[in-house]
Amino acid sequence: MTKHGPFIMLPHGIFDSPGYRALHPIDRDVLMLLLRKHNGRNNGAIPLGIRAAAKHCHCSQSTACRALAKLQEVDFISATRKGHLVPEIGRPNVATLWRLNFLEAARPMSALSRPRKRSPNASSGCSVGASSLVQPARSSGASSLRDALAERSIDDLTRAKPESAADDRLLPSRACGRS
Repeated sequence: MTKHGPFIMLPHGIFDSPGYRALHPIDRDVLMLLLRKHNGRNNGAIPLGIRAAAKHCHCSQSTACRALAKLQEVDFISATRKGHLVPEIGRPNVATLWRLNFLEAARPMSALSRPRKRSPNASSGCSVGASSLVQPARSSGASSLRDALAERSIDDLTRAKPESAADDRLLPSRACGRS
């Protein structure tokens, strides 16, 4: 067991700021709740709904909503994804995700966004340090390969088919004697 348990640390610059001094006690309590939910890797993905904040602070939901709005107004926090409460059966309720703006921008890397280390093999024809000579075709407006592929698929769907393809569709019906 460690000598000290987990703790919440508020930077001196935030504590001494005029924005922090202007906060009401419930606003400060909501900020402490967000700091408590921060684990060092989830900044920008701290889940906190209005109902949970109201329950923690022993206040109404409208008071908790005002506290979150005040914290956004003084730019201590910002919402990264808006949550929703859905009355549909089977669809889960989702809390709003928050970012503490005064902490370092440590963005968690999911397994999908981590760069994968690949070792070259004989079948790939690549060697260490070699780059591919063929670059993927991208349109000038596309910012990524995914955008370019999406544009290409939309273009393929909206492009008019040649008349010969339309005539080919009519051939089987004419062969059956239908007009």
